[in-house]
Formats: sequence, structure tokens, C-alpha cells
Amino acid sequence: MEILKYPSDALIRVCQPVMHVGDRLREQIAQMIKLMYAGGGFGLAAPQVGLNLRMLVMRRIDDPESQGGEYVLINPVIKNRTHGTTTGVEGCLSLPGEFGKVTRARRVKFTAYRPDGTLIEATWGGLKARVLQHEMDHLDGIMFIDRIRESG
Repeated sequence: MEILKYPSDALIRVCQPVMHVGDRLREQIAQMIKLMYAGGGFGLAAPQVGLNLRMLVMRRIDDPESQGGEYVLINPVIKNRTHGTTTGVEGCLSLPGEFGKVTRARRVKFTAYRPDGTLIEATWGGLKARVLQHEMDHLDGIMFIDRIRESG
């Protein structure tokens, strides 16, 4: 498994929901987490490694040095975006060395499933909200450079 680079076709497809979490998917999740840390990223979405699945991993933003207890979100859905917007610089493991200012919601309320099937309902702000929105864009075939163009 490796991180795909833009303009790979896998990065611009809308991903399919995860229907079953088995041993193979758990191994792929573990590999994604290793690749995320190796690349120095805050998150990694399944299409970035060629998996057409609505799934992402994130490091614990509240403790970026921690390697353990990562967020693994399966079939995430943003329910609402609140508290206005904020603009910040983003990069992407699929576009190494490229950075740009992207406008995102300050806070997001979302639902997702953990690999064990537990439903998560949470509201995140700050960097966690930014990373979540960035990674969820990947699940819909949207790259952060598309958002830069939108922000103008």
C-alpha cells in the first residue's frame, strides 16, 4: 500500500460506503495509520491509498505527538457546519510540497462508525474540524486545491 499522488483517478471518485469490517479492512486501516505517520500527515482518507471506501484515519489532534488511539472513522457524515468559517493553510499527502489557503467551517457536527460498529456522534472545532473536513472531501473526490480555487 502506498499514498497515491494527484492526479490519480482514485483521488477524484466518490467513494462507496463500507459495508463490512473484517480482518482485511482492519489490516488496511493499520497500514493507513502507518503511512499517515510516515508521511507526517494529520489524516489520510481511503482513496489516497486506492481504496474506494468512505473511511479515514486521523491522528489525535489534541496530542499530535501521540502514536496510538487514532481516530478511525467509517462512513462519516457531516450533519452541520457552525460558528462561521475560518481560513487556514492546508497541505495534502497526495500533493507533496503543495500548500494553500482554504476556507472551512469552524465547527462540524458529524456521525461515523468505529471499526467495532460503535456509532460516534461528535462536534469538533479548530484543527480537528479542519482535518476532518479535508479528509471527508477526499471521500467525495474533492482535492484541497479545488477548495483553493473556490476561496479565490
